[in-house]
Amino acid sequence: MKDYNGFSGEERMSSYNKLKYKIQKGEVEDWKNKPCEICGLQSPTNMAHQEDYANHKHYHTLCVECHMKLHGRFSKPFIWLRHLNDVKNGYVSTPYNSANHYFSTQKRMQKQEFEKNIISPLELGDEWFHKLSMQKINLKKEENTIKYE
Repeated sequence: MKDYNGFSGEERMSSYNKLKYKIQKGEVEDWKNKPCEICGLQSPTNMAHQEDYANHKHYHTLCVECHMKLHGRFSKPFIWLRHLNDVKNGYVSTPYNSANHYFSTQKRMQKQEFEKNIISPLELGDEWFHKLSMQKINLKKEENTIKYE
């Protein structure tokens, strides 16, 4: 795994393993039983997404396409914004088998531009994924840590 939000790949993998252990113990619901929180796709290949890896119990269920586009929002904001707009208009993602399957498709390779003017994701909705930073941040800094209730 690559570094994300100030957490190293090793820290991310450790948090993921702790989350899987909590699911096995029945302390946390398995993401594979939930639809994607962005587009609504119900798929056995849905994934757990964490923004803050210090909180091992909190995750979001995402399908492969939404997950890959969410992580790509820093380097390819137009694709992320276009995806949010498409979802707002009723798009449900394709059920990819894995991230590799997603990245190998022609659809992902197509150049997708949203608008010449970058808009705020908050103009498309007010769910948690619209509130994510479009700039890389470091959640390991105490003042930036996400607080979950």
